[in-house]
Amino acid sequence: MDNGGPVYKCGHVSLKESWLWSRRWAVLKRSTLSFHKGEKAIQASALVFLKEVHQVSRSELKSYCIGIKAKDRDYYIQCASDDDLYSWMDAIYEKCPLLSDVSPPSNFHHQVHVDFDPVSGMFIGLPDKWAKLLQSSNITQQDYAQNPQAVLDVLEFYTKNTAESQTG
Repeated sequence: MDNGGPVYKCGHVSLKESWLWSRRWAVLKRSTLSFHKGEKAIQASALVFLKEVHQVSRSELKSYCIGIKAKDRDYYIQCASDDDLYSWMDAIYEKCPLLSDVSPPSNFHHQVHVDFDPVSGMFIGLPDKWAKLLQSSNITQQDYAQNPQAVLDVLEFYTKNTAESQTG
């Protein structure tokens, strides 16, 4: 267990515990990510051994949500903002031995954040260029709802390749 040692990152997050989301104090150390009921609580309500984590990625469960896949369980934490989310993802990623063979991006700057609202069936924060592409495409709102990430991937791919072909 990682009782001592430096704390690399800590802060309030929401942790999905079965079907309920609970506000927890998260503490990232060299080999563990622990969740506590409050800043002063010593006993962890959940503990992730970072040597067992094989995937850290953004999740669509909630806004600013991270999915952490470990050996026996998946964990979901909701952060307060995009900056907070990427800060936690980078910090966790850096401490996971199964993930550290591939370094995280350097000099990365998050330019666009787009969410999908399943209630309205619409994207939120979509750049104007992408909104126009969607309007002129054959992609339906049913397609948005079934796989919003695939729609965003297509838009990003199209925009990147169009820009490269115009410059090259």
